[in-house]
Amino acid sequence: MRDMVFLSHANPEDNEFTFWLALRLAAEGFPVWCDLTQLLGGEDFWKDAEEAIRNRTARFLYVLSRVSNRKTGPLRELAIALKVQRADEQLTDFVIPLAVDDLPSSDFNIELTRLNAIPFRDGWHVGLAQLLAKLERDGVAKRSSFGPTAVALWWRERANAHHTILCRPEMVVTNLYELRPAELYFHKLAIDLRDAPIEETSIPYPAERFGDDLVSFAPAADLSPRLGSSLRIVDSIALTVGSQSGAGRRHHWSYRDERATLSKLLNRAWQNMLSARGLPTYQFATGAPAFYFKTGIVEKDTIHFTRWDGSATRRQMVGYKTMRRMNGEQWIRYWHFAVGARPTTSPVWGFIMKPHVLFSEDGEAIWDSPDRLARARRSQCKSWWNNDWRDLNYAAVQFLAKGNSSISLPVGAGTALEVKAQPLELRSPVSYDERTLKLDAASKEMSGVDIREMELDEGDDDDEEQKET
Repeated sequence: MRDMVFLSHANPEDNEFTFWLALRLAAEGFPVWCDLTQLLGGEDFWKDAEEAIRNRTARFLYVLSRVSNRKTGPLRELAIALKVQRADEQLTDFVIPLAVDDLPSSDFNIELTRLNAIPFRDGWHVGLAQLLAKLERDGVAKRSSFGPTAVALWWRERANAHHTILCRPEMVVTNLYELRPAELYFHKLAIDLRDAPIEETSIPYPAERFGDDLVSFAPAADLSPRLGSSLRIVDSIALTVGSQSGAGRRHHWSYRDERATLSKLLNRAWQNMLSARGLPTYQFATGAPAFYFKTGIVEKDTIHFTRWDGSATRRQMVGYKTMRRMNGEQWIRYWHFAVGARPTTSPVWGFIMKPHVLFSEDGEAIWDSPDRLARARRSQCKSWWNNDWRDLNYAAVQFLAKGNSSISLPVGAGTALEVKAQPLELRSPVSYDERTLKLDAASKEMSGVDIREMELDEGDDDDEEQKET
């Protein structure tokens, strides 16, 4: 009997969204099969995902992101679901893609290009409303064992009762760093030359074609000498971005056009800054680069800095563990803190600084295997808490700012974008009892409850720590 909604996703990259969606669907009464929730609604969890797809799934929801679009695990589940759909003519709209990030539709996996994806990228609540309406129209049955009561019961059983929301306000330090107001130029190209191609390699500054214009943070005087004889700028209009004013901006482009074009410009500006400074980068599967600390980039691999609250501290950006293989041989595993920058338009223009941890055996060359990196990350970072990630992220930003109040991104001959080196702070009306969470985790380890994931490195390395720094 096909009576379940199956959630397929990239693990762990898309876990946050998938977990949220699974609980929201279950609260609406839809039976949900999800590896993150298991046993939700009292349903026996099927360990064999293929059997669940072939025999129990009424709708296969594919969390489509830049990662799941390429990752082997979710793509394997997608292939099974598409085979099931082809084998049963009654399974109309069996596979439903859920677009959750900025992956362009032109880059969708070839198996998904013919399917209509429900957009969650403009707001999870917006996508959820469309998805619920779709499931209702398709007649996907609900079940009384699911619903708000079942979700509340599952949460009480799965979440420790001591980990509660506290009714007291707190200041939340985000990983969003605001862009100072800057001038953006729409350079009008000569009418008879607007279709002429632009050799991007000839322009050292971020620039994008938009309609009849060349959009850039660089003024015409910086671009004109680089365009060659085939292109000519005849007029320019300047707009201010990175501020809440900017009245009349919609005259030039839509919100979507603005977000897409400016994201490309900001991405290139960030990458140009890293290249100009000769900083090492690691390329993730999504194509996004992350700057990482190699041994020796900073003295003793440690950054001394003053937090946003005025307290002085320091953080080590590179460290190591002495590991032991199954044959008793010892070797050194280095960890490297890394940070990626993703442009954002909400609630302000700026960059979201995303922390990462990478690994090597020599303090420089990062491992090639994403799976090996993921396993080592789970082991190394199992005891890292919010304050650890927050301080490391902030220390990396302070390094990129060279001790100044902002990170400078050159975008013209004498023009630079300035990204504030202080993170955006938000006031939350409630707070989370993180101290109790730490104590509870420590007590579980001391009582013999293994809350860590035991692993072998590439099949021959016993993750047994001898010495760590």
